[in-house]
Parts: sequence; structure tokens; C-alpha cells
Amino acid sequence: QYTLSIAGTEATSPAALAEIIHRRGPALIVLDNCDAVDGFDNTLVELARSSAVRWLVTTRRRLGPDVQHIDMGPLQEEAAIELFRERASWVMGTGRLPDRDTQRLVEALECNPLALCLAAARANLLSPAELLKRFGSDPKLLSAPQDDAHQRYSSLERALAGSWELLSEEEQTSLVSLTVFMGSFALEAAEAVVGDAAIGRLQSLCDRSLLEPRDDGRGRVYRLPL
Repeated sequence: QYTLSIAGTEATSPAALAEIIHRRGPALIVLDNCDAVDGFDNTLVELARSSAVRWLVTTRRRLGPDVQHIDMGPLQEEAAIELFRERASWVMGTGRLPDRDTQRLVEALECNPLALCLAAARANLLSPAELLKRFGSDPKLLSAPQDDAHQRYSSLERALAGSWELLSEEEQTSLVSLTVFMGSFALEAAEAVVGDAAIGRLQSLCDRSLLEPRDDGRGRVYRLPL
């Protein structure tokens, strides 16, 4: 309401807020980090009833079935390499990164955009080969050089902690159980460690982007990111 310059007394409900916004005419409204807002999917559906307004929402959990989703998973390798090179150039200035070492680093970071940006921030100090070697023994290397406690994405650890805090106790227990798998695993393997509630728990973890479903050519498998 503050961002849209709407007095709180005017918008006593999502329907009232939608009507106020609609009267302003065509608009694109971007809402970031809506993970922790309970019932936000129902509110968004109500707000989106106005054909004059489009909403772009970022969230680490899947909203309701009435909301169109665009999953932002790992990048394609070529796009991931381009992102790393672009961000690295910001801190390096001039200079060329070794092609093979850059590709190996991007593969090790699983083309994860946040991991790539954090690694690129170290490019003026460490080469891609050195980053790859040190990341294996010190994952905390992937953090912003000037860390800020209020920045949710200043490190992989902080980003994952934010997602962890959104889980229920049962979901947290299931996620910990799944860490016994070092690579991809099938539903039957997950059921062996999670129990009868595996299907529901895996669905929830996938919806919260803490589990990646993949097709390995033989069927559906799952993998923990990074």
C-alpha cells in the first residue's frame, strides 16, 4: 500500500484495493518476495480480476492453481556461462577468463544463477580454477565480499536458510532425511527414508524449489539443488 501510495484505510480488502488500482488505468505491478504472506495466492487472484493491471510476483513457493507460473530453474549452460562472464567483467575490468575452467566452474555450480553471481564477485581475486578448487572445501566462499545481514541473497547459506524457515517441521524433517542421497534418486528411494507421506512431502519441497524433479531417460527422479 505504501509503495502504491494508497492509504491503508482505503484498501480494507483485496477487492477494494483491486478497484482502486483498476481506476488508475493500465499498469504492470511487480511484487518481490511474497513467500511468507499466508493466503497470498487467494489475494493475488482477487487483485488480478482487473484486466487493466498485470502482476509479476516472485516467490520461492508455488502459488495456487489460478495463478500462472514460470519456474526459474537452473539456466542452460550457454546462458550460465554468459551470466558468469558478464558479472565477472564488472569486477575484473579487462581480461579474459579461461574457457574450459569457466565451463567446469559453471557445471559444478549447476548453472544456478545466484551461485554464479556470487562466484563472479570473487573473479578479481580468484581464477575460475581456484574458485572451483576452493568451493569444494569451503562452500561459504560463495557469499558477497561485503556481507550485509539484511541482504537475503548475499550468500547461498542465507538464501537456503530463508527457504528452510518457510517449511513446516514435517517438511524440514523430510528434507533432512533426503540429504542421504548424494545425487538423483527415485520416488521409491524417497519413500524408503521419508515413509508413507513421501509423495506429499516431495510435492511440497518441489513447490518450494528445494527439490528438483528431472527425467533421466528412464523415468522421473529428484535431486537436491547444489
